[in-house]
Amino acid sequence: GNVYKIDKNATVAPSTPFITSPAMTLYGLNYYGANNTLLIADAKNFITSGVVKRYDATTGSLLDSLNAGVAPNGFVFN
Repeated sequence: GNVYKIDKNATVAPSTPFITSPAMTLYGLNYYGANNTLLIADAKNFITSGVVKRYDATTGSLLDSLNAGVAPNGFVFN
């Protein structure tokens, strides 16, 4: 459920998560550069509706979330 952020030139992986959400079942991840956000699809238990969470890609702060269908895992930008 945690997400780690690593610099492309780093030689050691970080030990501290960038986004901490131990109850999350991360099933999809996308970076949206137009507004510098990370979209994370939480599939929960793969039976009930999941959630899409939007985070600030610089700070890791949760911006908002929305309910999605069962096992969300992809994003399309129009």
